[in-house]
Amino acid sequence: MLGRERLKRLAALKEKKYRRRYGRFLVEGPHLIQELAMSDWPVEWLLLTPDRAKDPALRQARRKLEGRGASVALLSEADMARLSEVATSQGVVAVCPLPDRSWSQKQLASWRRVLLLDGLGDPGNVGAIIRTAAWFGWDAVLLGPGSADPYNPKAVRASMGGLFFVPVYEVSLEEALEALLTHDVALWAAVAEGGRPLGEGVPVPERVALLIGSEAAGIRPQWLKRAHARVCIPRLGRGVESLNAAVAAGILLAYLSGLGPKTSAG
Repeated sequence: MLGRERLKRLAALKEKKYRRRYGRFLVEGPHLIQELAMSDWPVEWLLLTPDRAKDPALRQARRKLEGRGASVALLSEADMARLSEVATSQGVVAVCPLPDRSWSQKQLASWRRVLLLDGLGDPGNVGAIIRTAAWFGWDAVLLGPGSADPYNPKAVRASMGGLFFVPVYEVSLEEALEALLTHDVALWAAVAEGGRPLGEGVPVPERVALLIGSEAAGIRPQWLKRAHARVCIPRLGRGVESLNAAVAAGILLAYLSGLGPKTSAG
């Protein structure tokens, strides 16, 4: 059973300061719960309304999560609505511990594809980019200062479960870039214009880190000057000033994941 005080604490997890204080975050919705069940992410509580508890797909997910030690409780529609971030509650929420995502240079030895975000503040874009990085099997997503919290409910939803399958770290970009360059990882910077257009003989390094900036400001100059290459997506139409950051990231990640020519050079 969940007491009123615990329910109050769980509802507070919708805010970043309380996620950090309590070391927990919420995962809401049937699809995300099923993705969570397929991952090895630890789960403390699975909370369902009585109607959702009858859902066959969620029953299977429930069995998996209970087998991994999750406690299960039924909540009224009203109590579930207190936890929900959407207008109409989806009737199922998991409570998960925040991961220990300490930055370690030792991990770099095995990384071939790393994504870095510089000040990308929209949680929907951050979540969508994490989803794409997981789809293409990238090794890690590194979030620099000013980037949205990946455990924000909107970011978790936008990741569509990708958050459970690709490591995400909040880092000092200066330290991260220095470590990557020291380990001979080529740094590519995504720019709106003035870069080498994809598809025009731009070879893909064996090991590469892709740096993406915010839609409003782009990559900060001090990081841009560290890049081995600046690349852009050629515009074929008219009347559109720029691409959404998550869309641009998807095109670039696809290219770097094998759709472009290969080379061992940086």
